[in-house]
Amino acid sequence: MENITLGNISDAAKFIIALVGSLATIYYSVKKAVSKALEPLNKRIDEVEMQGIKNFLVQELSEIKRTGQPLDEVSKKRFFEEYDLYIGKKQNSYIKHEVKDLQDKGIL
Repeated sequence: MENITLGNISDAAKFIIALVGSLATIYYSVKKAVSKALEPLNKRIDEVEMQGIKNFLVQELSEIKRTGQPLDEVSKKRFFEEYDLYIGKKQNSYIKHEVKDLQDKGIL
């Protein structure tokens, strides 16, 4: 059986540290490249999501104005969840104006 020296342990530790460092560098390089490649797709997904939220808000506002009836509590919570997301990402004066107008009238 061969004796393991302190030098052997030191060499093995250096190798492991270098290997981990190399793998970490490769990981972060690949992660950065993938993030950059997916950026246009993520932007498009956000645009589609915002369009869906906008459509929902416009439909709800149109329905409220058409019927003149306030939303029930569940629908109101859902409406304001979407409204908060929309306002948080994108200011839109006509939707904000409509919501404020309906709130002032006590309908929303």
